[in-house]
Amino acid sequence: MSEKKAAEVTAFLERYRSFLIVSHIQPDGDAISSVLSLSFGLRRLGKETQAAIDWPIPEVFQSIPLCDQIRGYPIDNGFEALIFLDGSSPDRMGRFAKWLDEKPSCVIDHHRSALSFGTVQWVEPTASATAQLILMLNRRLGVPYDPVLATVNMLGLQTDSGFFRYSNTTADLFKDAAFLMEQGAQPYFNASTILENKKTEEFHLLTRMIQKLVILLSGKLVYSYITQEMLRECECTEEDTAGFIGELRSIKGTECAVLFVESEAGDTRVSFRSKKWFDVSQVAAYFGGGGHLKASGCSLRGDFFANIEKVVRYIERQMAQSDASKALLTLLSDRGQNEK
Repeated sequence: MSEKKAAEVTAFLERYRSFLIVSHIQPDGDAISSVLSLSFGLRRLGKETQAAIDWPIPEVFQSIPLCDQIRGYPIDNGFEALIFLDGSSPDRMGRFAKWLDEKPSCVIDHHRSALSFGTVQWVEPTASATAQLILMLNRRLGVPYDPVLATVNMLGLQTDSGFFRYSNTTADLFKDAAFLMEQGAQPYFNASTILENKKTEEFHLLTRMIQKLVILLSGKLVYSYITQEMLRECECTEEDTAGFIGELRSIKGTECAVLFVESEAGDTRVSFRSKKWFDVSQVAAYFGGGGHLKASGCSLRGDFFANIEKVVRYIERQMAQSDASKALLTLLSDRGQNEK
C-alpha cells in the first residue's frame, strides 16, 4: 500500500480539529465500518467528529455497536473538514456532496473506478476494504483499540471479503483481522448478526426472484429481477434484497450474475458479480456506475424491463468478445508450442 498517500492523509487528519465523516448512500458493511472506525478512532485522539450517511441504515446493521451514532442529512456544517469514505464519486455522497467545494476534503477509497476529487485523495485498489485502510490510519495515529472499536472495524474486513471467501482475501487482510482479534474483536457477532437474522419474508422474496431466473450463454450468464410489486407482495423493502446477488453467483458454471431491482423512485438498481475472468467493473462503468473487478453496480433511469434488456445484451456482447479473445490466446499459445 502507498506509504506516501497514507502519510498525506495522516497529515490532513492531524491538521484539523473537527471532521464530518461521510460514507456512501445505500451503505454496506464496509461503509458503516469505515465511518464509525475513523470517527470514534479520531475521537480517542481528542478530535471532534460526526459519522454521517445520507441514507437510512439497513436494518441488518442496526445491531452493530455504535451504529446508532451515525447521523443522516441535514446536519450542522460547523466542522472544519470533510472526509468521504468508500465512495468512488461525489454523487455517492448524497446531499453531503454539495459541501465538497466549501470545505477541505479527504477521500479514502479502494475502488479502482474512483474518480479524482477532494483536496486529498487516497485510492488503494489493492486493499480488500476501505475499513482496512482506516485500520492502517488509526494505527499510524496511535488510536487505542478496545473490543467495541475492534469489532466495528472488523465488520468492513468481513463483509467486503465475503467473510474471507472472495478473491480479495489476502495475507495482509488476515494479518489485520488477527490484530483486531488480539484487541478483542468479535467477528462471530458480526457474522451472526448479518448472516443469521433473515426474516421469513425475505425467503418468500428470494423464492420469487429464483422463479424469474434467466440462464444465458450455456449458463455463464444468469440474471433475475425484483419489481416493486414483488416487494409489496412479500412485505419486503429494497434493503431486504442484500445478499440475493450472491445466490445467483453461487450457481454452478456461472461466470457473471446480475440482479435488477426496481426502486421505489422508479430507478433500476443493478448489481453485478463475477467469479473468475469477466470484468464487471467495465460493465458498471459503461452504464455510469462503478466498483470492483468482480463486484460492481449502477443505477439507471427509464423503463425497468427496457433497462434489463439493454444491460443483458451489452453483457452478452462483452462476454462473447472475451470468449473470442481467450480462444485466440489459446490458439496462439498452442501454435507457439507446436512450432518449438
